[in-house]
Amino acid sequence: MKHESIAKAEVKGAFRQVKANFEQLKLNKKRGLYTPFSKKNITRFINDISRLHQGFLLYNRRTMRKNSWHFYEEMAAVEYELIEMDGIGPVSRLFIDGWDTRRLIKGGVGHLSYKSKFYFHEHFLIRMVQRLGLHGFTEIGPKIYPLITWIVNRNRPSKWYACDSHFVFKEYVIVAASLHENKGLVFKTVLLTEFFNERQKAFYQVAVDCILRGKCDAVYLDAEKCISKEIKFSDELEIFELAGSTFWINPA
Repeated sequence: MKHESIAKAEVKGAFRQVKANFEQLKLNKKRGLYTPFSKKNITRFINDISRLHQGFLLYNRRTMRKNSWHFYEEMAAVEYELIEMDGIGPVSRLFIDGWDTRRLIKGGVGHLSYKSKFYFHEHFLIRMVQRLGLHGFTEIGPKIYPLITWIVNRNRPSKWYACDSHFVFKEYVIVAASLHENKGLVFKTVLLTEFFNERQKAFYQVAVDCILRGKCDAVYLDAEKCISKEIKFSDELEIFELAGSTFWINPA
């Protein structure tokens, strides 16, 4: 496990770097580096966007079209600016981007952008990097993105989740809270199972045992109502297939 000061410096440094990348992208556009739209320029443009978000990407997939150089690029990333949320603190939101090179070339709607109702507290990002020993936000993706996909597929509004929600995994627990007025879910911190105190062991033991027996991949616990639900990450539709038709992902 990293020292907290190192994790904090890495997270804050990542925010500074992605801001610098964004300024460079704006400068490149101003210089006409991506025009006119051609195979070379449009590919460079989308590659640069992907690199811009590199440290913050939770998911990135490129799907090539048959018998063509054209492709569709999907990105899910943490916004590179923290906003101060009343009563919560500094948070960053998950956003979704889709790019279609064929439509861009033909002058159609080749870029779709979505805002989500998932928020990451700065403390959560620091704790993920610190306690799970991660190197940058990209490594957070495999830890959190399957859970986000599961929540989107269930399509229950955020008020269904508790103000004290716990998503238990084999080696760690992600603690989250639903926001007032059904505004979404904020991920607050992460706990390591190996460092549980006696009270935590008693609270989480049934969920951890369920995972160790192979019955599920994770367990959702509502600490207020003492409700639990087994979670399996299989046969889930990708977020991009549901964007715009779910409570959680809406057009920007």
